[in-house]
Amino acid sequence: MAVVWRPPPTFFDEQHHLRAVFNLGAGVDALLALPTLPPDVPVFRLEDAGMSRALAEYALAAVLRVYRRFDRYALSQSAHRWQPETLPARERYAWA
Repeated sequence: MAVVWRPPPTFFDEQHHLRAVFNLGAGVDALLALPTLPPDVPVFRLEDAGMSRALAEYALAAVLRVYRRFDRYALSQSAHRWQPETLPARERYAWA
């Protein structure tokens, strides 16, 4: 068995006794396009597997990083400075 996400193109050349491949990504198109994928090995896409919540949290973290200006705070911290940042008005953003 192999549990993969975007394996290198030569991955399946090295696997001689596979019985199944489980893809961790949202789709299997890239996996099925690999010419070295054995045609007789079944491929399974893990449905959700908790990914929807993790992706929502990742998206939220990215939005908050930009909106709360965490990059600027990190630079200030590394320079041993503290200066509060003024947040832009939420109305500027489509998600507000």
